[in-house]
Amino acid sequence: MSPTAIERSAELQRRVFAEVSDAIVVFDAATARILDSNPAATRLFGWTREELLDLSIPDLAADPENARATVASMARRVAGVLRPRIAVRKDGSHFPVDIRFDQFPWRGGTACVAMVRDHSRRQRADDYLALKLRESIVRESLLSMSHELRTPIAAIKAFADGLRTGAVPEAQRRQFVNGIARQSERLAALVDHSLVLAMSEEAARNIRGPSTDLAAGVKETVADLQAWAGRRKVRLTACVPERMDVAIDRLELFRILQNLIGNGIKHNRPGGRLRVCAERAGSEALVCVCDDGPGIPPSELPRVFDRFYRGEAARRREVRGLGLGLSLVRELVEACGGTVWAESREGKGASFWVLLPLVRDPRGSSRKTLQLRDRKPASTIRCACPGTDAVTTKLPTGTNS
Repeated sequence: MSPTAIERSAELQRRVFAEVSDAIVVFDAATARILDSNPAATRLFGWTREELLDLSIPDLAADPENARATVASMARRVAGVLRPRIAVRKDGSHFPVDIRFDQFPWRGGTACVAMVRDHSRRQRADDYLALKLRESIVRESLLSMSHELRTPIAAIKAFADGLRTGAVPEAQRRQFVNGIARQSERLAALVDHSLVLAMSEEAARNIRGPSTDLAAGVKETVADLQAWAGRRKVRLTACVPERMDVAIDRLELFRILQNLIGNGIKHNRPGGRLRVCAERAGSEALVCVCDDGPGIPPSELPRVFDRFYRGEAARRREVRGLGLGLSLVRELVEACGGTVWAESREGKGASFWVLLPLVRDPRGSSRKTLQLRDRKPASTIRCACPGTDAVTTKLPTGTNS
């Protein structure tokens, strides 16, 4: 290579070093003393090149001790990328940086070259995305809470209207007052529960609490929604075997039942029936909420549990709702290890089925414990209320038996 070519190459290297946008700092791997830097490094750290040559790498770090340990680690590696670090400028301000490094022999020792990039812009972008995510979560939480409050408020309004108009017989007034009290307590519990979940992600992931009597939960929910069903001219009945303890928190069970029964009341026809029944299915309890309303078209059935989904019939009939109830039911049921699905024939009503795990019988009887085993794919079970036609379903494969 001719002397001219060598000079040209050396000039090119100097230009690259000077013009590259990333800060470059060259330092002695043994002492961490800075050997050289490019103009981008002086702009990034606020020191002149001459000032930087009097410093060592720990002087540019917010945590000097950690920086010394990092330099020692870098000296043992040929090249690499460091996780984001906090650097410090001449004026004392801190900022996050990404660092890539390499090393090469230098005057009988080893020199390291560090390419430093200001992470502040990306950090601001990450913070912005995190803020938007939190806003989205808050917005969805408010929507969910609005939906959850709607059913108890509708029940309270129905009870209050009955008392205000004097349409309730004297013998039933105490029952209506008790219904208002129960729904008010449930509203307060929903608010308290939401605050707990907001403070504890673990609580949100684990709602399997002490056992809850399914029969008592169904009877109380049906009693509380009876006035609302009556206002909409829907005949609401229930039939549940005594004492089936399910492994789910009491409030979560009420939320599941209120959403399913409230959904059946809203979407039923005047003069229609709404039945709630339950049966034992091995180590699970099977709950069915079925109506004889307009039903769900086959094309919409796979989407009924999707968040914010509202069927064409509901939009056409202007049924109020956000499309959140059934998606909340699925989240709550699956969180406690259960299963939920829907069946319907258009024009023949709809049935919503829920499998909830039972708990061990404290008396040590033959009731099965909560152990998952495969069920035969074609297992069929029926639910019925006295004086009504039975409804049957095939239980999903892979649930308890």
